Amino acid sequence: MKSFVSLSLAALVVASAACARAADFASGIAVGDGVPTYTSEKCGGAEDGVQVGQKLCYT
Repeated sequence: MKSFVSLSLAALVVASAACARAADFASGIAVGDGVPTYTSEKCGGAEDGVQVGQKLCYT
C-alpha cells in the first residue's frame, strides 16, 4: 500500500511540474511582429478554384 501511495504521489508531482512548464510555452508569431513570407501546398478544403496539390506563396 505504501508503494502505491508513493507512486501515485510521484506521478502527481510529475504531472504538476509538466502543467507548470506548459504555461510558459509560447507558439507562433508574437503580437506586433510581422508575418514572414511562407509557402504552402493545398491539400483540401474549400472549393476556391485552387487545385489540390498546387503550391502557393504568401507574402
